[in-house]
Amino acid sequence: MRKKSGQNLINVKGNLRKHALFWKNVLNANDFIMNVINFGYRIPFLSEPPTIFLSNNRSALKHSEFVENSIEELLTKECIKEVNRPFVVNPLTVSVNSTGKERLVLDLDLRHVNKFVEKQKVKFEGVKEAMTFVNFSGFGFKFDLKSGYHHIEIHPDHQKYLGFSWQYGDTVRYFTFSVLPFGLSSAGHIFTKTVRVLVKYWRSLGFPMVVYLDDGMGTAENFDTCFELSKTVKK
Repeated sequence: MRKKSGQNLINVKGNLRKHALFWKNVLNANDFIMNVINFGYRIPFLSEPPTIFLSNNRSALKHSEFVENSIEELLTKECIKEVNRPFVVNPLTVSVNSTGKERLVLDLDLRHVNKFVEKQKVKFEGVKEAMTFVNFSGFGFKFDLKSGYHHIEIHPDHQKYLGFSWQYGDTVRYFTFSVLPFGLSSAGHIFTKTVRVLVKYWRSLGFPMVVYLDDGMGTAENFDTCFELSKTVKK
């Protein structure tokens, strides 16, 4: 398994839990968010998915080197753990965007796990909301929440539904996600609900902020204020 040289890995798992008091006492996060932070996210199942083994998709096999590098990286960052065969073994898939960037996805859609997940509505902010804050004579900055989904840990009881396998020579190895994976239908809902606590706090301080999933922007009337705002967000 070949690692990419010079790659700096940022491990964000557990950061929210380490700052739980800040989320409770300063950000005033509600009980639901605090339970997710302290104990992990419980997937909102309508009923329990039955045990199953599903083979990896063709796209994962086609991009096998990328998959193996990604597995190694996720292990290093403690976002997945190696286990005996888990209760549910989901397919891996690799999505490739218009720029050629690859992303490893746990294929929970349609075939199994997502069929059992409650559909939850969430309002995403975007261009319309951003336009209400834009000062065309002012300054702005943008940011992304690095490894955003990996901040949300999965409750230990539900990690068994987020398993997958990969073949190494003659050996099949099994893994489960311990953080929010790309592919879970309720991921956008819980991530947005969590980030919204931060956005509400920033706005209470008078900072015009908009965040769409893990991409955000802020504006200010002058450069110095904009610079200080960007430093606050980075904290």
